[in-house]
Amino acid sequence: MEEKVLSTIMEYQPEPQISQRIWMTLGLPSRGTRLHDLIHEGLPFEFLDRIASLL
Repeated sequence: MEEKVLSTIMEYQPEPQISQRIWMTLGLPSRGTRLHDLIHEGLPFEFLDRIASLL
């Protein structure tokens, strides 16, 4: 039985992992209650610029 592969399907290539230092650079805890609290309270809009420049 011959298998056909669609030309639009590509092999999954994972992106390089983001360094754990990104959390320190952003000034945020990497996990835990404090991170949850900060997100729940709402992060300042300036974090979007920081995140975008790091990624």
